[in-house]
Amino acid sequence: MKVPPKPLATLCLAMFASTPALAATYEGFVEPYRSVDVATPESGRVVAVAVERGQSVTADQVVVQLDDGVLRAELATAVAEADDETTLRRLELVARTKRERSDRVAALVDAGAASPEERRDAARAAELAEIELEGARLQSERAALRAEEFRRRVDRRGVRPLIAGVVTDVVVKPGQYVSTSEPHLITVVQLDRLRATLFATTDDAAGVSADDVVELNVEGVVAPVRAVVRHVSPVTLADSGRVRIDLTIPNPDRTLRAGRRCSLTIGRPGRIAGPTINLPRGGSRR
Repeated sequence: MKVPPKPLATLCLAMFASTPALAATYEGFVEPYRSVDVATPESGRVVAVAVERGQSVTADQVVVQLDDGVLRAELATAVAEADDETTLRRLELVARTKRERSDRVAALVDAGAASPEERRDAARAAELAEIELEGARLQSERAALRAEEFRRRVDRRGVRPLIAGVVTDVVVKPGQYVSTSEPHLITVVQLDRLRATLFATTDDAAGVSADDVVELNVEGVVAPVRAVVRHVSPVTLADSGRVRIDLTIPNPDRTLRAGRRCSLTIGRPGRIAGPTINLPRGGSRR
């Protein structure tokens, strides 16, 4: 008995089902390039909070000021000691006088007008004066270093974020005491660049490399967004069989919003679609 041929529509569907996809799409989320919890380096009482949520800040801007009254008083004392040159000038004069006397005594000894013991005593006195002068110079240097230490400690009482960005959270208020055991004061996010992390199969991850420029589809944005591949992990995660891909998205005018869903389509070179079959009207060929 002769078996009737299968309709071409069935054959076409079977070939389509066995054809590998030409590309794969992977989804993730757009995130701030960096998010920093700005912490206090020292314990103390907050006297001023200079920012609020949504405010842009620079890396060197003081955002929280801690009480520095005691440190400023100690700084003033250290600066006064460092600037005091009276002891140094007095010892310089003493050392110069004793050097000159030692030279005169040595000349008198050569002329037979003084004894060798007098020359020895004058030389020792000049040497002791030089030692005292050197000690005074070291003391002056230590005073200058102490003043610089207090300047830095006063500077540390003004807390800075270290990155430029936008304040998203403020957790302290003026008058509040903060400590290094719970140092979080504010949160700053960097938005002039964004990032996204995707996880692709090992085969698809081989289709992208570091520094590649790719087109990223971002939720709510009509046109694709250009992104740069910063890192493709050399390791496939054992639990998921996926490879991590890190992207950086330039956002100088901050028009892109962090937190939106994004997707990247990775082509699969070398895979072609199956042959196209034109079906006659009626859906099958007899």
